[in-house]
Amino acid sequence: MCGEEHVTERLTLALVAIALFTLLAVMPVLAESNLTDEQIAAIMAARPYIMVMTAGDQNYDVGETIEFFGNNTISDMTYLFITGPGLPEDGAQINNPDPAHSPLENDNPASYQQVSVKSDHTWSWKWDTTNYVLESGIYRIHAVPRLYDKDQITPTGTALITIKKSAGSATSTTATPTLSGNEKTVLPGAVTIIAAGNQNYNLGDEIEFKGTNTGTWKTYLFIVGPNLKSAGSQIQRADPGNYAVQNNDTTSFKSIDVNGDHTWSWKWGTAHYALDAGTYTIYAVSQPYDKENLANAAYGTVSITIGKPLESATTSPSTAIPTTTTIVTITTIATPNPSAPITAPTKSPGFGTLVALIGLGAVAFIAIRRH
Repeated sequence: MCGEEHVTERLTLALVAIALFTLLAVMPVLAESNLTDEQIAAIMAARPYIMVMTAGDQNYDVGETIEFFGNNTISDMTYLFITGPGLPEDGAQINNPDPAHSPLENDNPASYQQVSVKSDHTWSWKWDTTNYVLESGIYRIHAVPRLYDKDQITPTGTALITIKKSAGSATSTTATPTLSGNEKTVLPGAVTIIAAGNQNYNLGDEIEFKGTNTGTWKTYLFIVGPNLKSAGSQIQRADPGNYAVQNNDTTSFKSIDVNGDHTWSWKWGTAHYALDAGTYTIYAVSQPYDKENLANAAYGTVSITIGKPLESATTSPSTAIPTTTTIVTITTIATPNPSAPITAPTKSPGFGTLVALIGLGAVAFIAIRRH
């Protein structure tokens, strides 16, 4: 009797195995029939993507304001940069009046135009091109969800626009500067400034500033922020709150020589500085002018956050939870075609398949128990 029961048990297991193999073979068909077109469209819509569009006919003059808008379901911030005639190949700073001399830095959020993404995953930004130094030609606007340049692998949305110089449009941020002494001048230009790192520092850190100056051969720095002078304080002073810059007085500014390639740089050691924790803005100006007298000078700014000294800060480690997402990259030149066909993604077995598998297991168990 035991031998018969053993044979019956083996026969039952074999039949269950055959049934499972058959079911697995037809699972794609079952899953296919369980999804409607609306469900497929919903799955596609839920996949992360980023896109950028622009209103109008994509043809603009220097000096116009151009509105960009789009969707971003990947992150809560959209980062914009530009490529085109005479600009760095890996991307230029669209938020700088002289993008040709303002390359991107992957780890520097200040070198991108940052646009917040709304709760409905939409974003928009208006680009005022007044006083921008741009050649006539076709430019590509890039929208990315992270701090990556053109050569990095990341979801990217792009839009093409044509920009041309209009009659009488500005070719720089200022009029030709007039200087005295032995200072040299070049054609009207622009001044840029960026800060190395992520713009978050502790008091005592050394902060490197650098940029370009195509207007003069001297760059003048001053600082504004918590408890500092409203027209600008002397950044080179250990107690800047007590020392205001004096308009047109070169000795009250931090002056930096501009190199032959129109670049400049300076490292600011903040040890022993009397500064409150908070956000500060550093001005780089082509002339020794304070904040109230910038109308006739080219200038750039960068904002940084300074916290308490590192030894007084307390930190706690965080645990990163790895996630896996499927990315859909959408690249647009004009308004995308809403009628484009949607390709259904590969589907996995549905709930009905799972129930069938459980049911077969139950049948096998009952059969074995009965014998």
